[in-house]
Amino acid sequence: MTETQTEETAPAPATSKEDASSGPVLPPEEGVQGWLCVLGSFLALFATFGFLNAIGVFQTTYQDTTLSSYTSSDISWIFAVQLCLLWALGPLYGRLVDTYGPSPVIYPCSFLCVFSLCMTSLADKYYQIFLAQGLVFGLGAGGVFTAAMVCVSQCLGGVVFPIFVSRVIEDVGFNGA
Repeated sequence: MTETQTEETAPAPATSKEDASSGPVLPPEEGVQGWLCVLGSFLALFATFGFLNAIGVFQTTYQDTTLSSYTSSDISWIFAVQLCLLWALGPLYGRLVDTYGPSPVIYPCSFLCVFSLCMTSLADKYYQIFLAQGLVFGLGAGGVFTAAMVCVSQCLGGVVFPIFVSRVIEDVGFNGA
């Protein structure tokens, strides 16, 4: 009976490293699942944000080939809408990721990105390129980008940020942090 009482009243083991100076209590690490999330987020951001950083290449190509009769200002509207949708829909996609998780957002948005690239490859008129690359890719990339960013912060941000903040507060004080 003494052993049972001792086991029931024994304190739970600490889930993180604590030193004698009562450092911050850290959440447990996610392990392999967390690092797979980081890898998936890297690949998602590589595909979407990397594609968006190639705007200059598309602008030049469209001016020289398919859309040579349009001004550079007209062509740049394709990319302006694309980037606007990427950033402006972030709060909506963020809410969806928080409510339903990243999978129901990232799968259809990834499909939109791939579909838009396929449709852009078939397009030969301004409005077709605008719809495919500007609107559809912007909608898809916004969801993929937001889900990838939120996924990493949920898996590993809870481990890294407390360590970072405590060290910064020690070095520069609360107001400087």
